[in-house]
Amino acid sequence: MSKFIIFLSCLIPAACSQKVLSPFSELSKSIINEFKDKGFSNDEIKVISKARGELEKKASLSKLMDSREIFTLEYYDYQNGTIYGRIWSESDTLNYCYMNYKKYGGERLKLNPLEGICCDNIFELVSKWDLDGIKAQKTAYPEQIMYISKISKSPKKEIKVGKFKMF
Repeated sequence: MSKFIIFLSCLIPAACSQKVLSPFSELSKSIINEFKDKGFSNDEIKVISKARGELEKKASLSKLMDSREIFTLEYYDYQNGTIYGRIWSESDTLNYCYMNYKKYGGERLKLNPLEGICCDNIFELVSKWDLDGIKAQKTAYPEQIMYISKISKSPKKEIKVGKFKMF
């Protein structure tokens, strides 16, 4: 009997230590997996995932997570090693930048930065999921790769992703 109690006392903490993902982490993981399923698996996707993990620690995401549709646009600036992103819905918008390299110093994650975010018409095109319109855009960010996603929660969860080279 005492061996059984010792066994249970070892088993219970292990079972209770299972990490439960927050709704944002779960959603972010689903988006990253969708990118990978589309063959977009590379270092940029890993950095975007890392940036979202930091974002969850510092930002209030409840309004976004309560929305019927959520959109993301993120791109990696090779010149300064920074991910620039926007996550938005009909009720909230969150801009961020995440420095991938510690050598640049300062804060690694900045919320609502003024620099680096694309022009408003691209966000409107992503909200409409107008992929042809996005492809036709000319931006001031040559040769950057832009990752976009649209998450619809009703009537059932659906995730769409895209990857575009900005010209």
